[in-house]
Amino acid sequence: TNPHIIDALNQLPGFFKVQANNYSITYRGQYGNRLRVEQNGNRRSGVTPEGGYFAEDINPSDVSEIKIINGAEKVIYGSGSSGGIIQLNDVDKFEEMKPSNHQIYAAYSSNNQNRILGMTTGFQKARVKLRISGRFQNTEDYKAGDGTTVNNSSYQQNNLSLKMLI
Repeated sequence: TNPHIIDALNQLPGFFKVQANNYSITYRGQYGNRLRVEQNGNRRSGVTPEGGYFAEDINPSDVSEIKIINGAEKVIYGSGSSGGIIQLNDVDKFEEMKPSNHQIYAAYSSNNQNRILGMTTGFQKARVKLRISGRFQNTEDYKAGDGTTVNNSSYQQNNLSLKMLI
């Protein structure tokens, strides 16, 4: 299977019809510039005119925690957080990492020739722990239901993460 952060969000209450490549992350009807998405404290920006964020650039193998902030606490985050805040935190403690966990996955979508290849692996020798993960995605222009091609909608995203503890 092709792991995606959307799969994890779909399990949480308040997320509605969240689907990779079709809808930006939507929480209780809020999306785009009303919903703040952060990874390790850094704001993730969207690709739609409204600021909708699809989370395609996040490797789900690197995420250890998802925290939803809603209610009065979101006020301290200022503009762009009226719909709430989604905080994604990466695995940073090697105790949480499973060095012997190996995974390779691939996915293909015929609509826009979306190709995804990802992997996670880890090694441990004596007191040295190493974890490598990567996700590579490439798409062609999106094709609407009537066959119309949306020009300049193709994209390529690559990420690679290397974590080591000596």
